[in-house]
Formats: sequence, structure tokens, C-alpha cells
Amino acid sequence: MTDFKRVSGRGSAALNQFTELSPLAATYIVAVAALAAFATYLGRGDGLGSAQHIGLAIGLAIAASIAQLSEVRTANNKAYVATISFFMAASLLLPPIDAAGVVAVVFSAELLLKQKKLYIEIFNIGSQILCILLSYAAFNLVTGTTGVTPLTNGVRPALGALVEVLVYLLLNHATMSLVLRLARGIRLADTGLFRRDSVVTDLGLLALGVVIAGLWSLGPALVAFVVIPLVLLQRALHFPMLRHASRTDPKTGLANAAWFLEQAGVKGLRRGDIQVATYHANLVYNDGAGTAADLVWVIEELKRRVYERFGFELEEEVQYAGFES
Repeated sequence: MTDFKRVSGRGSAALNQFTELSPLAATYIVAVAALAAFATYLGRGDGLGSAQHIGLAIGLAIAASIAQLSEVRTANNKAYVATISFFMAASLLLPPIDAAGVVAVVFSAELLLKQKKLYIEIFNIGSQILCILLSYAAFNLVTGTTGVTPLTNGVRPALGALVEVLVYLLLNHATMSLVLRLARGIRLADTGLFRRDSVVTDLGLLALGVVIAGLWSLGPALVAFVVIPLVLLQRALHFPMLRHASRTDPKTGLANAAWFLEQAGVKGLRRGDIQVATYHANLVYNDGAGTAADLVWVIEELKRRVYERFGFELEEEVQYAGFES
């Protein structure tokens, strides 16, 4: 999913938001939405599914909406959400129309509750429906099946699920990178969408969607065991932002002493029992019988290494008493 800007505004004013886009960007967004609608129309042959499918669609829509409204933003303003896990499960467990309905519900809820711009949500709905339906078709092509097919043990179902994950990932990142280029002029290399951390994170989320679908096929009650990994994964998405915050001055937004010390390679530096923490370069502690002289030596060594690397000298916040520093 992508997020160009945020704004309030409803009704006809929301439609006027398209005038903020270049003609090419607006055309692309409308084209993606139109293709998604056409793909959903082509999938109408599978119908709305059984009452169980409809109940499952409602459950996935609720879970995906909660995930989407709990997005985590990184320092470079990239949004991470666990939503695609539920979309992947929907592509494996639901007929096309039901799966498209799940997507529409999720982003309609986001539009109402977060008041994002209408064209953002139109693009998100269109692109995610395309990802779901094309990955659904890829699974059936690889496995030689038609319609909704429960996941079973075997090479072909596993290979089909793998291909489905890859199709979803590539199409999702490709459509997002193109809209960012057209709407905001961001180059592919600057989007970060194809960086290792972004690709691996989304692969993990999509793989979790396959696990949800597999457990549902074995027994719906087993899906409950996915809740804890999902919560842990959602919390783990905060780590990059917390790491950035620990290296950044909150007032200026610039790198703080911890960042420069880390770049200078001081983690784990030790003198006697005085040691620099291995998990934070600006944390020095006494591991037992450290002396003041050891502490002063460590501080001077930290300053020396930063000076040699960057050409300036850090200043201590501590005050020395009882001896000359």
C-alpha cells in the first residue's frame, strides 16, 4: 500500500483532489482501478461463494482493517502494515469477488477513519485487488486447479503458493513504485521498495498469509495460533523506527552522539570493568570493579575515535569532580 499525502475532505471536494495530480498520474490511478474492476468482473464465474466463504471474508476484512489502521511508519516515512498477510490468505481461500470485497472494505474504513485522500484509497483498492486476483490465477495455473482450492500437502500446492507469493510481491511493489514516480517524481532507487529489508519484510508477511490459509484448510480453529506471531510481527515492525530514534536528536532531527560513536566502532570497547554497551554506543557502564581512571580513559578513547573519523570532538555531559579530566 502507498500513501502520497494526508488530508481531510469529503464529498465532491474529494474528487477534486485528483486535480493535484499530473494528468499521467491521474490516468494511471484510474487505469489501475478500472483493470481491477474488470478483473473482478472476469472472476464473477466463481460467484460469491458459500456462507462459510462470506463469513470468512467478513473475518478477514475485520482483521485486515485492524492491521491497516495499526500501520508502523519508519524514519523515511515508509509504511509497514500486516494487512497483506490477510490479503494473501483471502487470495487462497476466497472466490475473486469475495476477496475484492475484503480489499474494498479495508480501504473504505481507512478512508473514513484516517481521512486519507480519495485517490490514494482508489489506487490502494485497485492495486491490491489486482495483486490478489493475479496471484490467485497464478496459483491455479501452477496447481492445475480451478476456483478456490484448499491448501493440501504436496509439491504442487507448495510450489503454487510460492509462485503466488512472488507474483503478489512483484506486482505490489511494481505498481507502487510506478505511482510514486508519476505522482511524486520519486525514482525507483529512492522508493526503497526493492531494498532487501523491504522485500524480506513483505515476503515474511505474505508467507504468513499462506500459513493462515493452510491452517484454515486443516481446521479453522487452528488459525487462532497465528494471532501471537502476528502481534509479535507487528511489534517488530517498530524496531527500525526505535533504532532511528535512538540515533537522532529529537529537537533537531539530526544524528546524535550515539550515531557517530556507532560509526566509529566503539561498541564493546572495554578498559578494566568499564565497558561500552554492545547494544548502544553511547551507554557506558561499570561491570564490577571499574575505576574512575578507567572511565576517563574510555571517554577519551571514544572522543579520539570520533575525532579521527569525523574531524570534530564530542563534548561530555558529565562533570568531573576530584581529579582533572
